[in-house]
Amino acid sequence: MLENLKKLEESGKVGGSDYFKVQNGNNIIRVLTEGVYHESQYTDQKTGKVSVTKKFVMFIIDRKDGKIKPYFAPYVIYKAVASLEEGPFFKFQGMPMPYDVNIKVENAGTLNVTYNVQASPTPSELTGEEIKAARVRLR
Repeated sequence: MLENLKKLEESGKVGGSDYFKVQNGNNIIRVLTEGVYHESQYTDQKTGKVSVTKKFVMFIIDRKDGKIKPYFAPYVIYKAVASLEEGPFFKFQGMPMPYDVNIKVENAGTLNVTYNVQASPTPSELTGEEIKAARVRLR
């Protein structure tokens, strides 16, 4: 998956700001792919301190604009989404997920951010257009 992401970046299909970033409030997405563990370095502009960020890269459909985007999900969100797979009410098998997920966020972009992951109570099929777009995007 990470190799695929690098190819997409090199081809110009993704990169820059073309990724999903949570905002305060409701962030409704459909998870299309398993997450791949990804580490990167971050340098604090004020202190110069270098930190390692640990995320899981997965492709999602952003329901706000309908676009397929990579999402660098923090561990807490990835764990919450993954736990739905075996949960008693929203159990599913394989990708894409059979329903949308709402990531409710407070204090986005800060160290005090809080997340609440909620599964949609209604499973829904991807549309033909979404499937086609995913195939093109994920090649």
